[in-house]
Amino acid sequence: MADGGKDSTSTELPATALYRRSDRWLIDQLEEGRKHFDAGDKHAAVLIDLIAVVDWLNRKAAIQEAGLTEPLVNLAVAFADVANGKKHPLLTPATPAHSPNSPSRDRMKAVSALALDILIERGMTRDNAAKLVERELERIGRKPAKVTRATILQWRSEMRNRASEMALEQYRQFSEARKAFDGKWARPEDEVRHLFENLGKLL
Repeated sequence: MADGGKDSTSTELPATALYRRSDRWLIDQLEEGRKHFDAGDKHAAVLIDLIAVVDWLNRKAAIQEAGLTEPLVNLAVAFADVANGKKHPLLTPATPAHSPNSPSRDRMKAVSALALDILIERGMTRDNAAKLVERELERIGRKPAKVTRATILQWRSEMRNRASEMALEQYRQFSEARKAFDGKWARPEDEVRHLFENLGKLL
């Protein structure tokens, strides 16, 4: 033995060889998955890797008994379905937070429409009111890039004509919540800011 207790006959090995011997099986499986990946069979590669990782983790009794790998198992099942040409809800694209049909978008419309109501009722022009609402949306970081003042004015019109049921319900709820502060603000701009700082947290 050399200084420090190391085997003087040992030689420099690749990094993977430095893992514990008990991990060799996992490394072999991941290498097999990589072969499939490099060959273009990416679904098979992902499945091999996922199953290998789950199997390796479940060898620790505490992990298996706690069911900690269940999400990975579900992901493996989803990939297997996709690989076989089936759809799986786990791998279905989610609705972006501000897509036209999302609950967040409906809440944004409702809060913005209510803010326009407040400003216009207090004597502000439609254009200036839309400009202020646009600025508030930007201030709280909730203004989608494609939303313009015309879009914001359209949202108010939708509340009276063809808004979704969820948007209308949100609008009614926000209108009721606003009554608790009716007359509190001398300036409509301050009331609208309060509206976005509180109800805007739901966006």
